[in-house]
Amino acid sequence: MSRSTYSQEIKEAYAQANSSVVVYDTLQLGGNADGTGGIGGGISALDMAFVVDDTGSMSSFLVTVKDIVTQLVTDLQETYETVRFGLVRFKDEGDTTVELDFTTNGSAFIAAVDALSASGGGDGPENGFGATVLGCGSMNWSPSATGTQKIAYLFTDQTSHERGATEAQALASLDAQDTVFLLSTDDGSEKNYGGLVSATGGSTIDYAQDDQDVLDDILDAVGGVAPPDSAFYIIRATKAYDLPLVLGGGLKTFEPVGFSMTLPGQNDQGIQDIGIAVDNVDGRVLEVIQDLAATGQPVDVYYRPYMSSDLTQPQMVPPLKLTLSGVKVTDTQVSARASFADIVNMKFLNREKYSAARFPSLNNT
Repeated sequence: MSRSTYSQEIKEAYAQANSSVVVYDTLQLGGNADGTGGIGGGISALDMAFVVDDTGSMSSFLVTVKDIVTQLVTDLQETYETVRFGLVRFKDEGDTTVELDFTTNGSAFIAAVDALSASGGGDGPENGFGATVLGCGSMNWSPSATGTQKIAYLFTDQTSHERGATEAQALASLDAQDTVFLLSTDDGSEKNYGGLVSATGGSTIDYAQDDQDVLDDILDAVGGVAPPDSAFYIIRATKAYDLPLVLGGGLKTFEPVGFSMTLPGQNDQGIQDIGIAVDNVDGRVLEVIQDLAATGQPVDVYYRPYMSSDLTQPQMVPPLKLTLSGVKVTDTQVSARASFADIVNMKFLNREKYSAARFPSLNNT
């Protein structure tokens, strides 16, 4: 078992009282220690919203969508433990509706898609940006903290006008839901949706191909979406820092939020609770904790210290993992008790306890 302990470098800095070295304490609320996936493991849930242009020029494409939707639903339900489907249809500004909010009823979704009928419209731009904003803002998406993979999938053969909503507004709505944008067009081009595709890590699918090829491309695109990082990263500092969770790893943005905590001591007392108090003036911390608690899973917290003289890696590997056991909220602060694994009172082969005297590596500092 790996233990959480300060690096030799940080111990030496403390021992020498080196005033030129600043130790930045950080907390990660939720997620996994490696910064990927949702609470408790890999991605097991999917929210997928179809945003469909149903103008007259989409007639042949709607036939393709209807032909593949049953098999698509079956394949996705076999891949994920929970899949929720939703449907938005649009033509021009003022003619955009949520036809079906998210449901796990695959048959209801298939029926809603089958009921779409291509009509009206012209040769000009449609309201794709506005439909994206409506879908992201009006549908019951899963909270980001659940780690659910979320996809808005737009089907159109036209560019989008910017009368009702701009590209920037559409991107902001996707970002607010941590949603990846997929696009299907008739010629494989990105029209004017390329910014949404690239900014969210999505992809473009050409529907002017055989049904099986379209289906395969959709499944590849969904499977290729990177797992969402459901964690919230904070640092006890005066500004934000982009820091890796491991040496050579991708950077995470740690936001400046005040907090206080005391690391667990070294003794044979068994499981130890510690206090954590986090600034909640703007309400973000409480919102994150509420979203995490709504999943029914334990709310995990990871502590990592960084040194100002070496921000390429944390100085505690693996990080100290704690689980929140109680939360109290005021207008200015979220306080909680947190505990870690009770290794001290575990017996080896039912004979010997893991005491600090017998096993010195249990030390936490």
